Amino acid sequence: MASTRLPSPVALVLVAALLASPATGGDAIRRMVDVLRSGLPTRDQAYWPSWAFPPARWARDAGIYESFVHFNFRGGPAQAAARNLLAIPDSNAFTTLFVAQLLAESVEFDDGEGASNFLQIDATIKDSVVALMRYKDKNTKTPWTSRISFWRQTPNPSNSTTFSSRPPNLSVPLGSLDNAIVHVDAFLKMAGLDHTATGEMSEVLQMIMTVFGIPPDFDDTAAALGLGAILHRLRDRLPLSANAWESGIGDIGGTLRDFVRCAYSPFAADDDDGLNVIDPRTYFWMHPYVKALNGTSKRHQRPTRFITTWIQTLADVRRWAQFHVAMPFATNNVDVSVVADALFGIVSGLVDDPDRFAPFFDDDLQALVLDSSSLIAYVVNNDLVAKYGTVVLLYYPSWVTFYWFVSRTTNLLGSRRAQTAIARFPVLSGIAHDLTTAMSGPATDKFVKSAHVQKNVVTWSDFLGNADRNVFGIPVKRDEDRVFSTGLAVATLLNVYATARDGSSTTTLHWREDTPHIVRQLVQKAARWLQKVDKHSPLQNAFFSASVKGSTVPTDFPVNFLRLLNGTDVACTPLAVTLADAASISIGVRGIMPDDAFREQVAHPCATPSSSTPAQRSFQMNDSAFPYWSSRALTAAIVINVLTKVSALSS
Repeated sequence: MASTRLPSPVALVLVAALLASPATGGDAIRRMVDVLRSGLPTRDQAYWPSWAFPPARWARDAGIYESFVHFNFRGGPAQAAARNLLAIPDSNAFTTLFVAQLLAESVEFDDGEGASNFLQIDATIKDSVVALMRYKDKNTKTPWTSRISFWRQTPNPSNSTTFSSRPPNLSVPLGSLDNAIVHVDAFLKMAGLDHTATGEMSEVLQMIMTVFGIPPDFDDTAAALGLGAILHRLRDRLPLSANAWESGIGDIGGTLRDFVRCAYSPFAADDDDGLNVIDPRTYFWMHPYVKALNGTSKRHQRPTRFITTWIQTLADVRRWAQFHVAMPFATNNVDVSVVADALFGIVSGLVDDPDRFAPFFDDDLQALVLDSSSLIAYVVNNDLVAKYGTVVLLYYPSWVTFYWFVSRTTNLLGSRRAQTAIARFPVLSGIAHDLTTAMSGPATDKFVKSAHVQKNVVTWSDFLGNADRNVFGIPVKRDEDRVFSTGLAVATLLNVYATARDGSSTTTLHWREDTPHIVRQLVQKAARWLQKVDKHSPLQNAFFSASVKGSTVPTDFPVNFLRLLNGTDVACTPLAVTLADAASISIGVRGIMPDDAFREQVAHPCATPSSSTPAQRSFQMNDSAFPYWSSRALTAAIVINVLTKVSALSS
């Protein structure tokens, strides 16, 4: 029998050293590229069969990165299982716009060891741009619109010349609330979860049904403007993507005018457009702010305006509701994450594509941008996200996402290339100052205090999976959004404190001289943790959500405006309006409510008999079930972007 030769001690040491070799950013980027590829359909796919839920085949759009609609069930192991298993694929412009932005940004700092080493980034982004052009608004008079819808628009069955935006994997099989409850109840039973979540499903599904048939929005549209500006700046490095954008988009001026046309103007006179009417949930947290503005002389010098979510006025709703194109509750709202995203889209165009954007940056748009940035600074400086999260962040449940959005404009206006735009439009200087002060002060403190520090590991997490209990009823923290939150936290701190310098081939990042030592440490240790991320890591996120979360429906807040779409006013009484009326009646606050009337309705909302009032709620995301969108591809793109930038960071 032949003898077995044992490895030498030297060989064992070498093997051990190889196995213990530290993870690198390049390794993690390669793994995240694999996640990106797995989440990108290469061909269109229709929902089939139409009567089944779940179907044998979900609808998917080629070139659009996958996201999934989940429901934020909380509780025991069964509720946690329902939260993760009930995942409905959704094709939307939103996810792909941000993935494309993140990949494009990473190119600037890629020295050949980043995603470009594993992925043809230009061709990949070009394919996404081509796919995104199918999400342009088809109800405008010109095909060259730059308005973007969340979902692709399809012809209305009753009027083929008009188009509505609906989620095919929800609207096709569900159709009505009754059908939705039957289908989803059967799905939960099939998964063995029928006793865990059905109690909340009726309300949750009713929320979903209210968004069938939404108009284009400023969020997706601004994200598209931001992507276009990035591609224009990097057109030498991303020629295919830039050319696809140039040939597909147009009418930037009309879209920029829409921002002003649909803006919330609390002090405006009553008119058909209803620009002084806003969602009660928005007015609830903005009341102290607009009331304070009402007492200043500045507000009498020019109109006060704030960026809204939907590209629609009350007059537009009355015209388009019959064609299933209406904002939920037939009233606009202000979500500060949407405001921050829109601000970045507009400012990006002014800085990186001035010939196209600058001619339309008139006094009205400048004032809107200034007022909106002041509102953002107010929210950051007073940490309103922590106090009133579910209504301040109507559509973006993650607080980290909001701060990341703000930091992008902060970084852009602090860059060298922004100086020409600032000199041309001095209003940008004031915006840069206010946002930089807020982000380097209260925002930085928030990130430092919320960091999870364990020896040489630093991470951040938000709410997803952190309101569960184990089989013994003991609270557990699953930190399902830890990779997503950590990536965005690092991206935010880099945006606030690192500046870019162009090199001969790539751009490098350098810490500002006033960067706190703790910030440098947090970024370094968090990046080291991100280098170990792989496809088995928790890559979930709650990047987007429905606006209604539990009892945060408009009628549970102060209301002084209830009007049917035919122009008939409705008295504000308990149960005067329900969720089923969300597209047929405008629910809002008009003008400025007197303090006494406001306080009375905070304690006793006129439109609801509920004993739960705004004054008694916590406004935390984990207080209720609600639909949210999660995308592993988006988390992967964030990790790629961050690790590429960290590799370009000079010590």
